[in-house]
Amino acid sequence: DFDKGTEKMQYAREYGETESLKGYASQWLEEIKKRKVTVKPYSLYLKLGYQHDSNVRLEPLDLDLRTKQSDYATVGYLYGRYDVLSRQDWTLGVGYSHYQTWYKELTQYNLVGSVLNFYSRYRIGNVTLGMSYLPTYYWLESDSYLMRHQIMPELMWQVNDKLLGRISYSYYRDNYMLDNERDGHTN
Repeated sequence: DFDKGTEKMQYAREYGETESLKGYASQWLEEIKKRKVTVKPYSLYLKLGYQHDSNVRLEPLDLDLRTKQSDYATVGYLYGRYDVLSRQDWTLGVGYSHYQTWYKELTQYNLVGSVLNFYSRYRIGNVTLGMSYLPTYYWLESDSYLMRHQIMPELMWQVNDKLLGRISYSYYRDNYMLDNERDGHTN
C-alpha cells in the first residue's frame, strides 16, 4: 500500500525521535517512489528463435512411425497480460499467449498455439487465493488440431521474504479435432 507507506514514512521523517530514524524514513520514501513507478498493470514479452529439431514427430508412439526426420524451424512466442482491475487485495485480468513454429521443409508439422488467460487473485494478509481459466486452441499446418479448456485454482502463502508456498490444481478438458478417441480429461 504505497499511499499508506508514504504517509507513515513522511511522518517518521518529520517527527522521528532520532536523526537515524529520519534518515531511514527518507531512504524508504525514495524506495517507495522507485517501486511505485515500476508497478505497471501490464506486461509484454516476445521471443524469436531458430532451432534444429532432430525428432520431428506428432504421431502417437504406438503407431510405430519411425520417421527419423529432422529440420530447422523458426519459433516465435508472444505473451501479454493486462490487469483490468488492480486493488491492494484483489486483481482481475486477462492475458494472451501465442506460440508458433515454422519448419523449413517439413511444413506439415508447423504448429500454432493460442492461449487466453482469464485470472483473478485475492489477497488476505500473506495468503493469496487465485483462479485461472485458460481456453487454448492449437492448429497443425493450419488445420484445427486441439481445443483445450483448463481451470486452475491455487493457494499461495508468503511464509517470509524468501519463502513462498504454493499449491494448485489443474483440470484439462481436451478435444482433439482429428481423432475423437484421444479426447479426454486430465487432473
